[in-house]
Amino acid sequence: MFEKNEDPKPIKPPLAEEVLIRILKSWRARRGYSKHIPSDNLQAAKWWMAHQEERAVGDAPKQRIDKNGEVSGWDTPYHDRLAYNLRKFLSLPEPEKAYVIHNIETGIPWRGDNTDFYKMVVAEHQKMLADPDYIPRAKQILEDVI
Repeated sequence: MFEKNEDPKPIKPPLAEEVLIRILKSWRARRGYSKHIPSDNLQAAKWWMAHQEERAVGDAPKQRIDKNGEVSGWDTPYHDRLAYNLRKFLSLPEPEKAYVIHNIETGIPWRGDNTDFYKMVVAEHQKMLADPDYIPRAKQILEDVI
């Protein structure tokens, strides 16, 4: 998993897939199965990553340095976001999982929101698609507020 060195701390951060696989293994040990998630943990991790927003510019892993100047670990914002959202997703009832996946696949990102809030996001997204003046009007409202 990590390159060998004398220091017990890894010289590379874990891969995002490794983080997600640990979560999936733990979840499967407790709950087992969902028809919405691939049964192979590596495939499930890759599937989840494909259903989440891309890595942002500031999401790259960064070494954490302690007060003595030693590497003490890693800050991994992308991994953390994927892991948080996966844990939230795994806690949803099956119908809500289906709703989230369906809407992600239609282009509406899910950021670990509770279902009621996400339903409002989906409704607003659908309004935006139906109204060609939605974005110009929203920009004007923003300019008026600023």
